Amino acid sequence: MRGSKVMTTTEVLLRVALKMAWFIVPMLAFVGIALPILEREL
Repeated sequence: MRGSKVMTTTEVLLRVALKMAWFIVPMLAFVGIALPILEREL
């Protein structure tokens, strides 16, 4: 039954990674759009 515990931990890690992606992806998109605009203004 230890194998089931390994599966649950990997599933938790995958879910955490997906939750992190929801925050990281929009931030990367915002930075990618904002940086060129800031460079033009500066």
